[in-house]
Amino acid sequence: MADSTKLILASGSPRRRQLLSGAGVPFEVIVSEVPEQHIAGEPPRDYALRMARDKASAVSSRFPDAIIVGADTIVVCESQILEKPADRDDARRMLAMLSGRTHTVVTAYALARSGKILESAPVESRVTFRKLIDAEIEDYIATDEPRPSVSC
Repeated sequence: MADSTKLILASGSPRRRQLLSGAGVPFEVIVSEVPEQHIAGEPPRDYALRMARDKASAVSSRFPDAIIVGADTIVVCESQILEKPADRDDARRMLAMLSGRTHTVVTAYALARSGKILESAPVESRVTFRKLIDAEIEDYIATDEPRPSVSC
């Protein structure tokens, strides 16, 4: 890909890297470092979209000739937005809350170039977890998959 069409993923998410790699799309990763902070009263769809747009814009301002992909995912259970877990105990609490329930996952994306958002949208899914036993929760936490240091 020529420099003028370089694709940059503005995310440290291993899953997003995997998706782009699996699609055979050459890309570079530049984590945006945009702080993820929910604004009181902000609907989950708006929060996810704002974060995706902010991440794409932040990286696009530094690499104006590249196409930037920003994304963010928000999980909502019982009207509560579940942020990234602070630690293993927080991850355990969240998984127990999701166990046996249906929750909403909002993933938003934003494409930017030259500091401008070209396209963005949120996508909402309903996800149902089967009832998890404590050992399954512990096994999942042991994988470090829910680690808080990874930015989506």
